[in-house]
Amino acid sequence: AVTLLALLSSLWALVGVWPRSWTFVPLIPLGLFIGISSVTSLREVVAPWLKRGQLGTSLIPMILATALVSGIGLYLWFTLTDPDVTRARAMVPEGSVLVLVVGGLIFSFVNAIVEEVIFRGVVLGAVASLIGDTWLPVIIQAAVFGHAHFYGFPSGWSGVVLATAYGAILGMMKRRSNGLAAPIAAHVFADMTIFAILVQFTA
Repeated sequence: AVTLLALLSSLWALVGVWPRSWTFVPLIPLGLFIGISSVTSLREVVAPWLKRGQLGTSLIPMILATALVSGIGLYLWFTLTDPDVTRARAMVPEGSVLVLVVGGLIFSFVNAIVEEVIFRGVVLGAVASLIGDTWLPVIIQAAVFGHAHFYGFPSGWSGVVLATAYGAILGMMKRRSNGLAAPIAAHVFADMTIFAILVQFTA
């Protein structure tokens, strides 16, 4: 039951809702899922999906390499495809440098945490519970993550391919670290790059 609830919660956040809005809309089904699963009998199932895991020195090179490669990939995608980012640019706050810095940090951390909890936490955990803890759940969650970015940044089919590859890397990082802290850390850097691109090149 908890696995079905997890998948339905995630699909609600993705189908017809995610592409038209930002991070706080997926918080609705995710919040319902976490609220219901706070019941003691369900918490034992959910806890392994959402635990922090290891964030030791052995993972730092992987996090930094992922941040560097994703940053370069996002910049190249933006410059080579010249996408329409009007919708994304509209979400960038107007104001002083301080406002932009604070807004960028809030976006980067909130978006990274929410997406990692949904995809590397709930989706990956739920699929692994259904079909077994193999590499197939990593591939499935990456494909779902990629599809969710069709209207995101990066967008279009090229964005789906890039986001799917990125989701697979984050899924492997989650497996290696046995938790969400490492993929969240890497994801924050990617979101900072996105915000910087929107501020610098679309003003």
